[in-house]
Amino acid sequence: MRTTITQKMMLLAIMMVAGAGNLSADVSDAFAIMTKEGVMMTFMINDENLKTCSVGNESEPCIDMNATGTITIPEQAMGYTVNKISNNAFSRCSITEVGIPQTVEEIGVWTFEFCTNLKKCWLPEKLKVIDAFTFQGCSSLEDVYIPHNVYHIRQTSFANCSSLKRIVIPASVIYLGARAFSNCQNLQTVVFLGAECPSFESDVFQNTRTFSFSGETYSDVTFVVPNRESCQYDEVIPQQISRLYPPFVTIHHGLEYTGGDGVYDRSTLGYMTNILFSFNDISNQYQCLFNGIVEEADIEIFTVPEKILGFPIVTLLAYSNLESNKERLKAVDIPASLTSLGYQAFKNCLNLADVKIRNAHVQLFDDQLNVTDDNEAFDLNTERYAELTAPKGSDDYYSKAPWTLWFSKINFDLPNGATSIAEGTPAVYSQPSAIYDLQGRRQSALRRGFNILHMSDGSTHKTVRK
Repeated sequence: MRTTITQKMMLLAIMMVAGAGNLSADVSDAFAIMTKEGVMMTFMINDENLKTCSVGNESEPCIDMNATGTITIPEQAMGYTVNKISNNAFSRCSITEVGIPQTVEEIGVWTFEFCTNLKKCWLPEKLKVIDAFTFQGCSSLEDVYIPHNVYHIRQTSFANCSSLKRIVIPASVIYLGARAFSNCQNLQTVVFLGAECPSFESDVFQNTRTFSFSGETYSDVTFVVPNRESCQYDEVIPQQISRLYPPFVTIHHGLEYTGGDGVYDRSTLGYMTNILFSFNDISNQYQCLFNGIVEEADIEIFTVPEKILGFPIVTLLAYSNLESNKERLKAVDIPASLTSLGYQAFKNCLNLADVKIRNAHVQLFDDQLNVTDDNEAFDLNTERYAELTAPKGSDDYYSKAPWTLWFSKINFDLPNGATSIAEGTPAVYSQPSAIYDLQGRRQSALRRGFNILHMSDGSTHKTVRK
């Protein structure tokens, strides 16, 4: 009768307790230890001289398949450095989150396939290849971080991850395998950080999010790419969606590319904004640094959104790079989700009279992104007549902060801990990001007859112009 993985773990544990010490080739160089969560995990020795080992044994799950919750893979096991996760190591297990140490350099095929409860997985920085079928069928997977050393994302690696909404593909990626993100039916945003378009196999984004209109089915995924004079993304991406759908594909182009993580987005606010993507090691997610409006917009009331392209905004580096916008601005509303303000963010907005900050405490950055007490964020260079409204109970911070001296009055009327902007958001918050005709051809403006509007909040509407 075939020995189960649980029985093997128990046998190995008994042998270690009995003083078996370093298990020999009699048990195929295998051993087991208890993780910090109290779950037995099996390992295989890779190299006795280098003292390295793998999680699992290439053919079976390394833990009890019924184990739930978070599992943390250790950096060291019995004196060996864990540098690999074997094929099938967590296949069809019930875990919800896995912690992978930075010592891991290789992850095998089918490693997490059909872990239907897995929600988060943060891949190590040394990883270079996301192998075939690695996350296939992880239907609860919401967040995954792809490190900046990965150069291959192989076939079907994220297929059928139906809860995945956003993915950031680093500039290091040069190859995307066939159906890598197929059947990710809630995928909303794909950000490519590379100036050069990767090599695509077939149907990489087949069967992703769609909407229906007038009997036709259209792709509803937004792709964000750096700008290039000759951009291969325009040609390649529509071919990867599906041969069945009309060419309704939204692709945002950056104004420039400098080799970092910066892109631009035109849709969310109805005008062009410079967005920098930054990975936060504490929250384990990509976040946005909002770096100002770079296209002229007639704005008097500016409500900073909590998210752009589905990614949370944590820092407002600058409001505007256009002096004409600074002259128009009269009111600004900053949500509680935004935690920091950049150097001279609203400096010389001469007509600014009403400022709402919904976070009870904000950090200030100087021009080198170092934390400071005063960064001239609201140096209005005029007589003090602007009023600041802050959350209730935050007077101990705002009344003493040096930068608030630029305000004529501080009110503490906002709800404490509010996480959303006030009612009455300006209409500019949900502007149309693209206009298409019924054949899926992009239009520069509304035409007579039916028009399909792709809105900045991700919704789609139809309208008729007579």
